[in-house]
Amino acid sequence: MTVVFAILAIPLHSNPEGARYGKIDEYLRELTVAGRRHGIITYVFSPKGFMPQKHGCYGDVFDEKSNMWRRFFFPLPHVVYDRVSSRRLEESASIKQLKKQLHELGIKFFNPEFLDKWETHWYLQKFPEVRGYLPDTRRIIGFRQVLMMLEKYGDVYLKPRSGSLGRGIINLRKSGSGEVLVRITRNGPDHVGLISSPERLRNLLERRIGQRPYIIQQGIPLAQVEGRPFDIRILMQKDLEGNWRQSSSVVRVAREGRIVANLAGGGEMFRVRGILERVFGKKVEEEGMIEQLRIAGRTIAEALEKAMGQTFGELGLDMGVDMDRKIWLIEVNSRPARDNTQAVNFNAPRASVLRLLGFVKYLVKEQSRRE
Repeated sequence: MTVVFAILAIPLHSNPEGARYGKIDEYLRELTVAGRRHGIITYVFSPKGFMPQKHGCYGDVFDEKSNMWRRFFFPLPHVVYDRVSSRRLEESASIKQLKKQLHELGIKFFNPEFLDKWETHWYLQKFPEVRGYLPDTRRIIGFRQVLMMLEKYGDVYLKPRSGSLGRGIINLRKSGSGEVLVRITRNGPDHVGLISSPERLRNLLERRIGQRPYIIQQGIPLAQVEGRPFDIRILMQKDLEGNWRQSSSVVRVAREGRIVANLAGGGEMFRVRGILERVFGKKVEEEGMIEQLRIAGRTIAEALEKAMGQTFGELGLDMGVDMDRKIWLIEVNSRPARDNTQAVNFNAPRASVLRLLGFVKYLVKEQSRRE
């Protein structure tokens, strides 16, 4: 049986020669070409192309010879991967209707939703083996709670529950004089200021947050490189046997003057071992820090999928390491960004692409066994 695999994504541009799918365009190009070369019919589609009454779907595949996206009519997929790019689109009527149809047709669907930071924490804290990685995290239900957490930890982060790319994060840090140092993320350097009274802090937060749902977390004293904090993005994926494995990991060092290390905010990317050895020296090898990160990634991915009762094929984990070499979980992303710093080589696709295709084969095999 020929496996049919479709990626759900909304085109941002109609130009077949341009980046039709925005920031993940190169990844989707690589995925459709690699799928075809490995005997899997692989295409990208949107709700407009889905034609169950005709037992098929209009979708895009990338033609590497002409360097263009091309549209064809394909069989209905056995497996669908959700790569819708925004929460707003995810909540649209057309996407909801499509998901309903996929469910009714018995089509396997993975990575079905964006993650909410509070719900993710709530799921994970149920597992004793995961709790040690989690910073103290609360839903913000009032200003008194902010003051309590700030008094307890002296350094806290306020984050939108449904935010991404570091947007809307507010860092509060008590100074020795009793004032509060405030850092607010934005497109350029973080906005920094001092607040001298609880009333002014309340007014600031009311203006910045309003009624949007936020969480508050204890501040993690992340290890630094030349005064710049860094985190570690780990890509966890399911393999051909349906087991979680680490496919890649990279250090992201924050841009000078910023509190978040993501690449969208100007962060720089480095190899994990090189940065850890630069910061911790021989302790990296002696204490097996690389393996500890690998174990943490697998443990967290397994726990989250089990708790949510959903099927995931990959997760992006943002991990932190403090100066005591303790590992922390900062965030989990169900639509992990793709590194486009290296040119796509269609003759040698990335391991993460091949592993995802292997997981698709696993899902189809498991479905056939049940039938």
